Amino acid sequence: MLTVCALTVAGVANAQTPPTPANPPDPFAAIRHVNLGGNGAVWAEFAGQLRERVESWKSFNFGAMLPAPATVAASDVFVLTRALVSVDLHAGSHLRLFAQGKSSLSTTRELTGGRRPSDVDEMDVHQLYAEVVTSPRGTEGGAFSLRGGRLEMAYGRERFVSALDWANTKRSFDGVTARYGNRSGSVTAFWARPVVVRLYQADRRDSTTSLFGVYGTLQAARIAMGAEVYWIGQQRDSGAVGWNGTVGRELRHTAGLRLWGPTRGPSALDLEGEAAIQFGEVGNNAIGASMFAGGIGYSFRRARGAPRVYINLDYASGDAAPGGEVGTFSQLNPQPHPFLGLADIAGRQNIVDVSGGGAMRLWRTLVAAADYHLLRRASQHDAFYALSGVVSRPASFGTAKSVASELDLSFRWPVDQHRLLLAGWSHVFPGAFITQGGSPSGADLPIDFVYFMAQYTL
Repeated sequence: MLTVCALTVAGVANAQTPPTPANPPDPFAAIRHVNLGGNGAVWAEFAGQLRERVESWKSFNFGAMLPAPATVAASDVFVLTRALVSVDLHAGSHLRLFAQGKSSLSTTRELTGGRRPSDVDEMDVHQLYAEVVTSPRGTEGGAFSLRGGRLEMAYGRERFVSALDWANTKRSFDGVTARYGNRSGSVTAFWARPVVVRLYQADRRDSTTSLFGVYGTLQAARIAMGAEVYWIGQQRDSGAVGWNGTVGRELRHTAGLRLWGPTRGPSALDLEGEAAIQFGEVGNNAIGASMFAGGIGYSFRRARGAPRVYINLDYASGDAAPGGEVGTFSQLNPQPHPFLGLADIAGRQNIVDVSGGGAMRLWRTLVAAADYHLLRRASQHDAFYALSGVVSRPASFGTAKSVASELDLSFRWPVDQHRLLLAGWSHVFPGAFITQGGSPSGADLPIDFVYFMAQYTL
């Protein structure tokens, strides 16, 4: 039996909210606002997080193992630890300096890949940026902010740009953002380079890759729907970017629209849809790719536990033929974990996922959920891509489109404003594409993934 006992980070309580049994006094209120100047114009906020997660894998990657004498296993149990400490310094209402350090550690991981950059970043700077704001936060008028340095970026549902919180090391960027926001929405322009995690050395930016774009959000009080429109560009200059036999420097643009709602009112029905197209070029070859993600849910608000049922569809195009023009959708810098199954076997590239499930509150704030996914390749002439976006199985692995089906059971318990507990079990059934090429090597076994996670936030 696996057990875990841990601390981790949570949200900050509103200091002006009267204490109640569900909202007890904040024991860390003293570090929320530390006065550093006689007139109170200079002050600092301190925060921290400690998170522990135990992962147990059986038949990882369908049991695929490296050839001997590689010392890897298809099954293992290991522990991931992450600590974050931050200082938020304010000088008046217009100037801010934010610094956050991290330490991400892992016990010995004997699965393929060993300790990965997503698992370990021994000690490093996660964020360090300065911010200038044109007007104090909390005013009714709009505010403009300019932020530069090492920072997190996360937009919309984080399908394309995310801080990747599920990973033990998180994700950051070196760059600059300019944002204008008011009560009806916001627009953000950004330019940045991804930060490459180096397990036991100082992280550094990827000088061959740049990410830039504009992201707008509208959620007006008079409209019951929310909308986001965006353009994201990514340029990779390494000269060795490869997509199904097409290799070269890449300039890829992603233009998309997301709608969701209702954003207010007592409606039991909820909807979300997001669509994007990609264009540009890899070497001298054009890019033409697309994606769609949509879902509909219904909540039985008057029933005990307020159960909700839902069905979702995720589609990302694949390439029609090796070489030449590129039809494979690129997931860019995403948070894929919540969308394509909790076992994280698939990335948002050449994939179709039809999923459905339900969730309900079992006790107080404890919520249980069950999901079932059917994963297929969008094009049989393109590869099956892993969570990271790299090829998991090439197109030549088999002719079938069915990759896998997955059952996920998960439990989420926000104990209070500081403590969060998660647990889950995923079982992945290999599909025809995996069994076609996997049987000779034994790499067509069902996958079992069990995890326990606890976090405490100061």
